[in-house]
Amino acid sequence: MGARCNVCGRRPQYGSKVSHSNRHTNRRFKVNVQHRRIVLDGVARNVYVCTRCLRTMVKVPKERKRAPKSTATRVAPVAATTTTAATTPEATAPATE
Repeated sequence: MGARCNVCGRRPQYGSKVSHSNRHTNRRFKVNVQHRRIVLDGVARNVYVCTRCLRTMVKVPKERKRAPKSTATRVAPVAATTTTAATTPEATAPATE
């Protein structure tokens, strides 16, 4: 089993170990992967998850419902107009209490 997160796909990174005499030798930075039982796509599975993903899962609610992507829900950018708030009919109407 390689050290790889099944959620985000993080893998080990490679770098150099630097001694006091500034000699560089190759080393591997391993991902902190934990074996956990979590729900992915509505199914409980045993997966390997990095600790960064575990911390994020605590912050994010369990069920996230996303808004459907449609053009009706998007707001079009408003062009700059010369009308002011004082010239609108709502602003000139008398206030009733």
